[in-house]
Amino acid sequence: MLADGEPHYPLPWAVSAVASHLVDRETLKALFASAGFQVDDVIDETGDHVELALKRANSSIVPSPAQQQANEIVLGAEFVHRRKNYISSLSEGKLASLAVIVSKPA
Repeated sequence: MLADGEPHYPLPWAVSAVASHLVDRETLKALFASAGFQVDDVIDETGDHVELALKRANSSIVPSPAQQQANEIVLGAEFVHRRKNYISSLSEGKLASLAVIVSKPA
């Protein structure tokens, strides 16, 4: 979700804002409502994502060459850079990661 300001690109899902389609919290909720869903809860998971990234960065665990190669094949050669931009954007408050719990009224 777009929080406050423009995130750092490229991101894991888009190389630029043109391909990203980020929206703010209220727009996201309105989009669910316009599609016929009731928004039951919105859980901000941003802190959890940042905390996990910091723990991983501060650990001595590094991917094996086979894991690195698999990541590059599946996720793309730029994925490490894109992920860093994602975590930086979360940390700086430019993006937020939300779990949106919705239901479809009968």
